[in-house]
Amino acid sequence: MTAAAVGPDKWTDGYQAAADLLGNLPGPMLSVFVPRLLNVTDDPDDDPHFCARFRACLLDALAGAR
Repeated sequence: MTAAAVGPDKWTDGYQAAADLLGNLPGPMLSVFVPRLLNVTDDPDDDPHFCARFRACLLDALAGAR
């Protein structure tokens, strides 16, 4: 599914929410918190596109922290 089919807000909101969260953490803490956040089960009430983009941002941050 493309961003156009989902809508730009739903497509980017999850990524931006994770970026905002991670932006508040000190750099060395990323390697501690990101794997823990990735292990959390998605809330079934949350939009799956939001959750997917949130996880994408977490993975990007983890890859950049190594």
